[in-house]
Amino acid sequence: ALTHGTGVDVVLECSGAPPAVNMGINALKKRGVFTQVGLFEVNVGADLTLICYKEINYKGCLSKTNWSWRRTVQLMQQEALPLGALVSHVFPLGDWQQGFDVADRKEGIKVLLEPRPGKYA
Repeated sequence: ALTHGTGVDVVLECSGAPPAVNMGINALKKRGVFTQVGLFEVNVGADLTLICYKEINYKGCLSKTNWSWRRTVQLMQQEALPLGALVSHVFPLGDWQQGFDVADRKEGIKVLLEPRPGKYA
């Protein structure tokens, strides 16, 4: 409705929530770009036929290129990203096991290990 039936140019699926794939594909306009960033724990069951019909450019990304890390650090230094809202837990580096346990139990959004106390808390 927001695009008046045209669809969006780009979808970045970062949640790893299976329903988000079909929602994103359906939201794309013809020849749109879908980038999968979030990782799934189950089979997604997406309607891949729509990728052909809509001629979607579907790609995956783990954000592990040198460029992506440099760009992210640059944006963080400029405070251009509202990252604080994503951080659910901050642990001193010495409490790394507790941080890993929280992350393994999926009790947080982003868990940070802080090498310098007070910097991010």
